[in-house]
Amino acid sequence: MTKIEKHKVLWLVGHKPYAEQIRELQVMFNAEVIVDTRHLNSVAEIVEKMKNIGADEVVVSLPDSWLCDLLKLGIQPIRAKMRRLFTRNGKPVFQHIGFERVKKFELEVEKL
Repeated sequence: MTKIEKHKVLWLVGHKPYAEQIRELQVMFNAEVIVDTRHLNSVAEIVEKMKNIGADEVVVSLPDSWLCDLLKLGIQPIRAKMRRLFTRNGKPVFQHIGFERVKKFELEVEKL
């Protein structure tokens, strides 16, 4: 009997994922989801953490420059897509609407 290998998805976002997000990642990648909400100080730390746990995928919320650096290293990170809603008393809440993979990032700026 062939054993199906389980993948590992590393959640490196500053807040814990919703149960719905974990389930979606588990199904999408046939994966164990490892959650780490601690602040990391560099792209090198992200890469090291991925290597240490053997992560196949990484979910992030990062500055543009860090996304670019990950892409240069051949890592195409995943981002959670959220919709901002408001309760009746005006309190903002967030609704998970899916995931997206960052495959390319271009930024053109002009000095002002």
